[in-house]
Amino acid sequence: MKGAPDILTTPRLILRPFEKDDAGNLAGLLDNFEIYMNTTCIPFPYTLEDAESFISRRQEFFNADRSATWAVTEADGSRLVGGISLELDLPAQKAEIGYWTGIPWWNMGYCTEAAVAVLGFAFGNLGLNLVEARHFTRNPSSGRVLVKIGMIREAVLRQRSCKDGVFLDMAVYSILADEHSH
Repeated sequence: MKGAPDILTTPRLILRPFEKDDAGNLAGLLDNFEIYMNTTCIPFPYTLEDAESFISRRQEFFNADRSATWAVTEADGSRLVGGISLELDLPAQKAEIGYWTGIPWWNMGYCTEAAVAVLGFAFGNLGLNLVEARHFTRNPSSGRVLVKIGMIREAVLRQRSCKDGVFLDMAVYSILADEHSH
C-alpha cells in the first residue's frame, strides 16, 4: 500500500492518519498507568519522544504493508480521543485489530464505533478474510467492544503475556469476512 490509510468517518468520529501535531495530545493521553496496564505495547511513562517516534513510524509501516493506524478524533476534528490500528498479514488475508481510548472517553462507545469503521475498511477496502483481536482477560471492557462488533471469542490463552512480572491470560476473538455485516 502506498499513500496513507483512508480517512474513515462515523456519526461521531473521524479516523485519520496521525500527524506530527498530534504528538503532545497523544503523549498526554497515553501517559496513564491504567491505559498501560490494559495494553500490550504502550510503555509507561509515555513521553513526548515516544509519541513522536510512534507517529513517525506509521507511514513507514503502512508503505511496507505492516499496519494501518488511525488517530480517532471527535467528528469536528478538534480533539484526539484515541487510536486504532490493523496489524496486517496481507499474504494470509488477515489482520489483528487493536485500539485504545483516552480515559475521559471511556464507556462512551467510541472504541466500538471506530472498530466498526475499521472492520469495514479491512473487509471492504483490503479484502481481508479474517480480523482477530486479543485482550487481557482482566480487561473485560475490551471484550465487550469485540462482541459488539460481531467478533466471536475463540479461546483464552493461559498466561500468554507477562506484564511487570505478572503472567496474564489473553482472550482471543475473530470475525470472518462472510460473518461481517456490511
